[in-house]
Amino acid sequence: MNEPRLYRGISKETGKWVYGYYYKMPVVFPNESTAWMHYIVCLNEVVHPPLTQAILIDPATLGQSTGLKDAKNREIYGGDIVKSDNDGVGIYEIIWLELWAGYFRKVIQPSNYEPNGSEIQPLPMAEQDLEIIGNRHQHKELLEADNG
Repeated sequence: MNEPRLYRGISKETGKWVYGYYYKMPVVFPNESTAWMHYIVCLNEVVHPPLTQAILIDPATLGQSTGLKDAKNREIYGGDIVKSDNDGVGIYEIIWLELWAGYFRKVIQPSNYEPNGSEIQPLPMAEQDLEIIGNRHQHKELLEADNG
């Protein structure tokens, strides 16, 4: 049986990344309006028995693991920005496409060998082809194509 994929998000309290299992919980106000609180449940296996801690996150920063690792053995998450040196340097954002129920790479800066017009591409099967260079939440400048 496969392990569930982990999530990450930026803590609203500390501003740092937290990793673990995701859940959201409704909060109902006296006027009957509802808001959702988004949490990452962190599992600390250093102590025995393992302790869990739910951390409130900014839902805009939520990303799920793709199940792949980059060339430096780092977990790749939705929202990561990666480069590939396989066919010349290309820069991509990792995105989830609901229609295809999977993760893809969105071209930010095409490599020298990519066909024109292919803005969305499947992730390569060999993780060694990708290296994480940032993420969409902390490195917005990487989302701009270098047209110079």
